[in-house]
Amino acid sequence: MLGLAIVIPLALYAMPASYIKRIESLSILSSGARSQDASLGRRASYIVVGSGMIAENPLIGTGPGTFPLHYAATGYSKAFAFNSNPEELYRHAHNTYLEIFSELGMPAGLLFVGMLALGLYNLIRARSAWMLRRDWHQADMMTHLGVSFLSLTLFLMFLSAPNQKYVWIMLALTSVLRIKAEESAPFEART
Repeated sequence: MLGLAIVIPLALYAMPASYIKRIESLSILSSGARSQDASLGRRASYIVVGSGMIAENPLIGTGPGTFPLHYAATGYSKAFAFNSNPEELYRHAHNTYLEIFSELGMPAGLLFVGMLALGLYNLIRARSAWMLRRDWHQADMMTHLGVSFLSLTLFLMFLSAPNQKYVWIMLALTSVLRIKAEESAPFEART
């Protein structure tokens, strides 16, 4: 706590003014004002288009891979295009959760989020099983893998990657780790 009390004010003092302006522009976006930051405006437009897609087809979505088609049909695509190249109009949402909910519907989106939550739950259960056996090395490994898995789930909020191999590998790994931790002999204590 003392380290945080020292590091956070020091980091705020050392932060460049351009970062502070960018953070301030986030509050401007929430109040409905037009932002000078094109990146934030583009991300806000993805949310607007995705929310509209979810509102139109909440159960079955609009179909896999249709977000770029819907986005290209809006004025946002032309306003935020980097150049006049037609391929620039077809942009992904840069948010895996938004794409899954808008393209596949609410049930599929909730199932995807549920799978990620189950992966995190598996790591928590594996960690507690290793702690009961007093195998601190394995428990620490589960803690580190849990933080890694959590960072992957946060990463999905900033990139469109539902087929991102590390997510699926980690999901499978969490299940195996939980099974291995729970099938070990209950009184087997490692030093």
